[in-house]
Amino acid sequence: MKWYALSVKTGEENKAKLFLQNKFDPHVLQCLVPKRLVPERKNGEVCHAVKLIFPGYLFIRTHMTFKLYYEIKKSPRVLSLLSYLNPKDRCCDWSKKSISKMDDSIEEDTFFKNVPDDEMSQILKLLDDTGMLSYSQVVVQDSEVFVQSGPLTGMESMIKKIDKRKKRAKVSIHFLDSDKVIDVGIDVISSPSITEQSQNNRLGGTSIGGFENSGN
Repeated sequence: MKWYALSVKTGEENKAKLFLQNKFDPHVLQCLVPKRLVPERKNGEVCHAVKLIFPGYLFIRTHMTFKLYYEIKKSPRVLSLLSYLNPKDRCCDWSKKSISKMDDSIEEDTFFKNVPDDEMSQILKLLDDTGMLSYSQVVVQDSEVFVQSGPLTGMESMIKKIDKRKKRAKVSIHFLDSDKVIDVGIDVISSPSITEQSQNNRLGGTSIGGFENSGN
């Protein structure tokens, strides 16, 4: 089974997910709408807002066939199946070949471009079992950030900027052949042993060029 990305009506991602989940057996098709938890201040109080990581997109995991493709395409709120340029697609221009002339040994899912494994693997590592990117606990010292725990553990290189006042980090995620920068929630903690830890865990730390130490 492979992962594919569907373009759906913005604001109706969860409705599209629910429809497909009710229509197909989970052994046939699984759905995912990646979300993130972000702190927001409203009326002087901090709340924890749930936002989509990729608005307008729905990920599905399935063994794609022509029959399944057309059933998905007829679903309400689903606009299209996104096209990805995978390495295998560069070796053959399927648009110039007739399906009737194809070798019978070719799998039907070869005609559909899935999300590259490396891109999807990175996304899945950030999410919990509910599809949520929750808060990570980070330590910042001398413009370097170390993730103590949480989904960003070991992924410090993805962090491009820290805002300690807003408790947010700007994280870069590779998607659709480009880097998408999103805001995610973090807990900034202090550690008396950060010097010792940074020496022992130097590979995990990263320098943040856009580090913000105040609310400026």
